[in-house]
Amino acid sequence: MSVCLTQGDVVVAHLPTNITAIGLIRFIGIISGGGLTPYVGLETVEPIDHGHDGTINGQSYFSVQKGHGIHVELSKIIKKLTMEEVLLKLKEVIEMFKVISQSFEKSFEGITVNVFQWSSFNIKKQRQHRLAKQQKWHTKFTAKDIQD
Repeated sequence: MSVCLTQGDVVVAHLPTNITAIGLIRFIGIISGGGLTPYVGLETVEPIDHGHDGTINGQSYFSVQKGHGIHVELSKIIKKLTMEEVLLKLKEVIEMFKVISQSFEKSFEGITVNVFQWSSFNIKKQRQHRLAKQQKWHTKFTAKDIQD
């Protein structure tokens, strides 16, 4: 079964660094120095080892953030993802983020309260110290005035 790939498709690809990644197709074609082998230029979500910005040996094939681009042989494309698969994966990642975020908040909850309580305590102490100094100065000034 053959699949038609076009720019803008989301695919799963086997990268030269022996990892599998999801990427957005930014280029399909022959690259300079690659012979007649067709290549697919991908934009990845996160920077990858040996990633680039869409430019190889001074030739620009597409433009992405540095480290987020890679070219792979067409034969290294494992699967074209449907929009439904992309949406389901996005929901999964968001749920994982929520769980991690809640766990993180719970683990630092006590520390945040303690830091707040400590800073409130310090502010109160500083205010008391300042008032005491003002009263002392006022008392000295008043006593001196009375003596004169």
